[in-house]
Amino acid sequence: MAESNVDQVPSSAKVLGWISMGFSGLGIIGMVLILIATAMPSVGSTAHITSEDASKTLVFLCGEFLGMLSPFPGGLTGIISLVIMLKKHNTKMIRLPITGIALGAIAFFGTILASVNLINTLS
Repeated sequence: MAESNVDQVPSSAKVLGWISMGFSGLGIIGMVLILIATAMPSVGSTAHITSEDASKTLVFLCGEFLGMLSPFPGGLTGIISLVIMLKKHNTKMIRLPITGIALGAIAFFGTILASVNLINTLS
Protein backbone atom coordinates (compact mmCIF):
# COMPACT_ATOMS: atom_id res chain seq x y z
CA MET A 1 0.00 0.00 0.00
CA ALA A 2 1.08 3.55 -0.63
CA GLU A 3 2.11 5.67 2.30
CA SER A 4 -0.41 8.38 3.14
CA ASN A 5 0.44 12.00 2.40
CA VAL A 6 -0.03 12.93 6.06
CA ASP A 7 2.96 10.78 7.10
CA GLN A 8 5.32 12.28 4.51
CA VAL A 9 7.36 15.34 5.37
CA PRO A 10 7.53 17.65 2.33
CA SER A 11 10.97 17.40 0.76
CA SER A 12 11.22 21.18 0.46
CA ALA A 13 10.71 21.50 4.22
CA LYS A 14 13.44 18.92 4.88
CA VAL A 15 15.87 20.66 2.54
CA LEU A 16 15.15 24.06 4.09
CA GLY A 17 15.55 22.55 7.56
CA TRP A 18 18.99 21.17 6.67
CA ILE A 19 19.98 24.48 5.05
CA SER A 20 18.92 26.21 8.26
CA MET A 21 21.12 23.86 10.28
CA GLY A 22 24.06 24.48 7.92
CA PHE A 23 23.90 28.25 8.07
CA SER A 24 23.38 28.21 11.82
CA GLY A 25 26.34 25.84 12.18
CA LEU A 26 28.49 28.34 10.29
CA GLY A 27 27.34 30.97 12.77
CA ILE A 28 28.45 28.76 15.67
CA ILE A 29 31.85 28.33 13.96
CA GLY A 30 32.09 32.13 13.69
CA MET A 31 31.34 32.52 17.38
CA VAL A 32 34.08 30.00 18.22
CA LEU A 33 36.55 31.86 15.99
CA ILE A 34 35.91 35.05 17.93
CA LEU A 35 36.48 33.19 21.18
CA ILE A 36 39.76 31.88 19.74
CA ALA A 37 40.73 35.44 18.76
CA THR A 38 40.03 36.49 22.34
CA ALA A 39 42.44 33.84 23.63
CA MET A 40 45.21 34.74 21.17
CA PRO A 41 48.05 36.80 22.66
CA SER A 42 48.30 40.51 21.91
CA VAL A 43 51.55 42.40 21.66
CA GLY A 44 50.02 45.51 23.15
CA SER A 45 50.19 49.12 22.11
CA THR A 46 53.05 49.48 19.68
CA ALA A 47 53.55 51.79 16.76
CA HIS A 48 53.75 48.94 14.24
CA ILE A 49 51.50 46.01 13.48
CA THR A 50 52.97 42.61 14.28
CA SER A 51 52.10 39.31 12.70
CA GLU A 52 50.35 38.25 15.94
CA ASP A 53 48.08 41.28 15.75
CA ALA A 54 47.36 40.64 12.07
CA SER A 55 46.54 36.99 12.78
CA LYS A 56 44.25 37.93 15.64
CA THR A 57 42.49 40.50 13.45
CA LEU A 58 42.04 38.00 10.62
CA VAL A 59 40.58 35.34 12.93
CA PHE A 60 38.28 37.96 14.49
CA LEU A 61 37.04 39.26 11.13
CA CYS A 62 36.38 35.75 9.82
CA GLY A 63 34.47 35.00 13.01
CA GLU A 64 32.46 38.21 12.73
CA PHE A 65 31.62 37.50 9.11
CA LEU A 66 30.38 33.98 9.85
CA GLY A 67 28.82 34.79 13.21
CA MET A 68 26.87 37.84 12.15
CA LEU A 69 25.80 36.96 8.62
CA SER A 70 25.13 33.21 8.72
CA PRO A 71 22.42 33.10 11.42
CA PHE A 72 20.02 35.32 9.44
CA PRO A 73 19.58 33.02 6.42
CA GLY A 74 19.70 30.06 8.81
CA GLY A 75 16.88 31.42 10.92
CA LEU A 76 14.84 32.51 7.92
CA THR A 77 15.05 29.13 6.18
CA GLY A 78 14.25 27.46 9.49
CA ILE A 79 11.13 29.58 9.91
CA ILE A 80 10.01 28.85 6.33
CA SER A 81 10.60 25.13 6.87
CA LEU A 82 8.66 25.23 10.13
CA VAL A 83 5.72 27.02 8.48
CA ILE A 84 5.63 24.46 5.65
CA MET A 85 5.62 21.58 8.12
CA LEU A 86 2.90 23.13 10.26
CA LYS A 87 0.82 24.02 7.20
CA LYS A 88 0.98 20.40 6.02
CA HIS A 89 0.11 19.24 9.56
CA ASN A 90 3.27 17.18 9.73
CA THR A 91 5.42 17.38 12.82
CA LYS A 92 7.48 14.27 12.14
CA MET A 93 10.75 16.19 11.60
CA ILE A 94 9.80 19.46 13.25
CA ARG A 95 12.90 19.31 15.46
CA LEU A 96 15.07 20.05 12.42
CA PRO A 97 13.90 23.64 11.71
CA ILE A 98 13.46 24.38 15.42
CA THR A 99 17.06 23.35 16.06
CA GLY A 100 18.23 25.47 13.12
CA ILE A 101 16.37 28.51 14.44
CA ALA A 102 17.69 27.99 17.98
CA LEU A 103 21.29 27.49 16.83
CA GLY A 104 21.03 30.62 14.69
CA ALA A 105 19.86 32.67 17.66
CA ILE A 106 22.61 31.24 19.88
CA ALA A 107 25.21 31.95 17.20
CA PHE A 108 24.06 35.54 16.67
CA PHE A 109 23.85 36.52 20.33
CA GLY A 110 26.96 34.51 21.20
CA THR A 111 28.87 36.37 18.50
CA ILE A 112 27.77 39.70 19.94
CA LEU A 113 28.81 38.66 23.47
CA ALA A 114 32.16 37.29 22.28
CA SER A 115 32.84 40.49 20.32
CA VAL A 116 32.07 42.66 23.33
CA ASN A 117 34.36 40.47 25.43
CA LEU A 118 37.18 40.89 22.91
CA ILE A 119 36.69 44.65 22.77
CA ASN A 120 36.74 44.86 26.56
CA THR A 121 39.91 42.75 26.64
CA LEU A 122 41.66 45.06 24.19
CA SER A 123 40.74 48.29 25.98
